[in-house]
Amino acid sequence: PNSITGAVTLRIGRATRRVPRLEMSATLEVGFGSAGSVALFGGGTYYFISPPSLKVRMGASFALGLYGGTSEGISGAAFTSRASLVADIALKGPFRLQVAFPEVQYFTLSGAALNVGAYLGASTRF
Repeated sequence: PNSITGAVTLRIGRATRRVPRLEMSATLEVGFGSAGSVALFGGGTYYFISPPSLKVRMGASFALGLYGGTSEGISGAAFTSRASLVADIALKGPFRLQVAFPEVQYFTLSGAALNVGAYLGASTRF
């Protein structure tokens, strides 16, 4: 209750030619705050609103992973899943801003826990 957790995330993704609105990704995440952790995710984002004339794409993201961390004195490894609604905004050149809200994460550390939060990130395309 009343805890704040943040994370530094490195994500590598690839769009597919067969399904142009789908981007698959692999993620390494290091958490800090009330729940220190390390997590590995694999998943993807499907942009269901992606008009070429606009700088904003909107979609949904889902990922599965492995989580290792400490939360309120409980340490261990767990399976985890994460789902969110995503907005991807083109800035200048290859640079983009990504916002995910709500971001819901479920993990099985000593029973089960559900986190609800948000994500703000910057990316580049090459």
